Amino acid sequence: MTTKSISLRTDEETLKKIDEYASAQDRSRNWWINQAIESAIAEEAAWDAEIRRRMKEADDGNTIPHDRVMAEMLAKYGES
Repeated sequence: MTTKSISLRTDEETLKKIDEYASAQDRSRNWWINQAIESAIAEEAAWDAEIRRRMKEADDGNTIPHDRVMAEMLAKYGES
């Protein structure tokens, strides 16, 4: 895979933490930052897929009526 360089600005405290984690794992700063970015992208993609799935369910009419939800909530938790 071809790699490209980017510029990143962050505060000193964050950079210190990145360097501490990288050192503790015997990895480079670059490796650690790339792992963090890949993890964030994967988490965002999973969240996006879940939202799209639930929106499709709603569009298909796969929902629970409000009055049923409220009745179940009141039965379980009572009135506040």
